[in-house]
Amino acid sequence: MRALVDADSGCRLSFDFSASYSEDLLVHHQAGGGSSEALALLKKLTFNTELAKECRETLQLLGNDYDAIHVRNSDYKTDWKPFIERVADELASDSVLVCSDDRTVILFCIRFFADKRVLITTIPPDTGGKALHTHESIMSPEERRSVIRDGLIDLIALANGKSLRYQNTINGHPSGYSELAKHLHNDKSVVDALLSSSPQNQSPVASSSHCT
Repeated sequence: MRALVDADSGCRLSFDFSASYSEDLLVHHQAGGGSSEALALLKKLTFNTELAKECRETLQLLGNDYDAIHVRNSDYKTDWKPFIERVADELASDSVLVCSDDRTVILFCIRFFADKRVLITTIPPDTGGKALHTHESIMSPEERRSVIRDGLIDLIALANGKSLRYQNTINGHPSGYSELAKHLHNDKSVVDALLSSSPQNQSPVASSSHCT
């Protein structure tokens, strides 16, 4: 997997996960995601108080009885319309959560699932087919922070669904983000731990995994 390095030293932007540090912020960068290593990293982290609160409030609004769908369709493309049409008859709940990095997919699903309650946590900006984390219009720190926050809220919401469905991209493999959501869906104790932030734990999540 690709990872950024420091421009001066050439050292990879990471740290020893087995060590303890006094610093307030630790930075680890890794492109790709969805592997068991990504899940192992999340088991070592907790969301900060503000993000944990937003996630819990989102889950409370969503309830516990919904199926979840994730579609990656920006830099990685998915043949998503046949996928949506195929899984429609498999969804047992009256509500369906749709998360995607392509707003066209979300707007289509709102119309397509006319007989269901369509749940939407976030609607991404129009990136013209480019990945959210590399889109050149997202330049300010506030905008970047918002994109990361929305991606993490979606991740937790997907993991909390009664079922989770996604499809391989046209490259023949699933999005790492979809895979990570599936790992969390299968082990909700990790979700509980991520949301167990206490007031004294104010440090932000320091991993930037480019897999939205």
